[in-house]
Amino acid sequence: VASVQQAAVAGASARVSQADRYARRWEQLLRLEYREAANELRLRRAKWPRSRLEASGSAVFDATASPDTDLFGEKVVRVGKPGETRLSDLFSRGDILVLRPADRSAPWGG
Repeated sequence: VASVQQAAVAGASARVSQADRYARRWEQLLRLEYREAANELRLRRAKWPRSRLEASGSAVFDATASPDTDLFGEKVVRVGKPGETRLSDLFSRGDILVLRPADRSAPWGG
């Protein structure tokens, strides 16, 4: 009976170990993909003119953000732009939106 229990524990341990390796591998790949995308965006923002950034959907200028609600303790803001009715159409699930004040010398929140 003891050897059957030991075999069951060893099998479960091997499955957990295999699952951990699988999860770590995919996490590494996702982090690599994120870093590459972030670096590409950084290069674009440094080299591309404002008009090209906006045309490609890499940046939205002259938009406003206002507090909307809380979700699981995180602030949710509503982003809008004068003349645009569906600014949300520019974004997909998982996109990262960086908000910056129009006047970079102005403090955040006011």
